[in-house]
Amino acid sequence: MVSIQKSTYSLEMISGKKDQIKEFVLASFKWVKEIERRDVEQEINRIKGNYHIDHCWILRNSEKIGVVRIVRGLFYALGLDDAVSPVEIPKILDEICLDTSSWNFNKLEATIHQDFLHFLIEKEFMIDYSRKKLLIKFADFSPVPIDETIIVDYSKIHFHQVVNTFIDAYRGSIDEKIGMFGPNIARSAIESIINGNFGKFIPELSGVILEKDTNYVQGAVMCTISENIPFVVIIGLRSLYKNQGLGRKLLTWCILRSIQKGYEEMSLWVTTENNNALHLYKSLGFTEVLTIFKMQKNF
Repeated sequence: MVSIQKSTYSLEMISGKKDQIKEFVLASFKWVKEIERRDVEQEINRIKGNYHIDHCWILRNSEKIGVVRIVRGLFYALGLDDAVSPVEIPKILDEICLDTSSWNFNKLEATIHQDFLHFLIEKEFMIDYSRKKLLIKFADFSPVPIDETIIVDYSKIHFHQVVNTFIDAYRGSIDEKIGMFGPNIARSAIESIINGNFGKFIPELSGVILEKDTNYVQGAVMCTISENIPFVVIIGLRSLYKNQGLGRKLLTWCILRSIQKGYEEMSLWVTTENNNALHLYKSLGFTEVLTIFKMQKNF
């Protein structure tokens, strides 16, 4: 076991000054493995607008050794410098949990990278669910025929139907159960995608499947550019049109459009319990990059 001198760990909220927010953003990009590496200025503006979130430095005495974000009894986006010893991590987590508990006295919640999983299990946290980030390199992609399926670029005229499509697609799913998507947030979630909160929205990579000879939307995919590559934020089919191969065709369309634009990779997130989606993505050539876990500890 590594022997270290006794240190004092603490959290310090970042100030509202732009240069200090930028320092925090750059440190997050370096230390937090699951965070999306967006445009720095965009991330600065996101932090400036999120006053309800505590964006905190993790200190060893006065030295900055990590970052974490805390909101309403939940901590997430935890990242530590590579020089931090494994024996220090439980002590750092104790400090984070102490601060986080001030928000909610009934339970603690955490969304953490797989590297921190066993540390929180040892602190009696339980796993609620997990999500995987997947990546496909287009050189490994074998397209399937799209046949006569009518897929068109997303347009404003499709907005209301697309919202209803996703409500139907995710009704009763694990993603609705855990609050990732559902009827109460559907409209605001799609607006958030279009407004660029998940990267720059690209209509020509965001397709809708139309029923033949009508404008009725059967399924849709919403795609942005995040970390300089296409990112599939959400994809879904109305329940009546599932299990007909349309999801495969829709994602194939999105990939082929991305290749035409000169991209070589694409990423997406999927909830681990969504077995049908996982099977589809992996059959097309997506591979796992990392896993994050949503955890909870009740008092």
